[in-house]
Amino acid sequence: MTAGEAATAPGMKPITLGHEGVGYVTKLHPSAVGKGFKEGDAVGFLYILDACFECDGCQIHNLSCESGKQLLQGFTTDGFFAEYALVDYHNAVILPSNLDIKKAAPIFCAGVTGEDILKP
Repeated sequence: MTAGEAATAPGMKPITLGHEGVGYVTKLHPSAVGKGFKEGDAVGFLYILDACFECDGCQIHNLSCESGKQLLQGFTTDGFFAEYALVDYHNAVILPSNLDIKKAAPIFCAGVTGEDILKP
């Protein structure tokens, strides 16, 4: 392997890693208008794309979507270690203004609670 070459499994294309996401809304898709978000909002988001958000499985967790189409950002498709990421508004929440966004990403990983992040 040479410098700058991506280490991937045979037959796989390189992907951008990162499954815990926080950032600022820079643009809203028309489907997200009127859903409580505005440009400039600090948001956190889950790492699941293409879930239906309506089936019984999604009511438990989007990884359980009965469509079987869900993708894991940062694992099976590009993740959040990027300058910009497209996120479904169903998977996003506006972060409280007193929360340091630089410490907020682990909230969106399994096993971490908001209390862990909010400790002084």
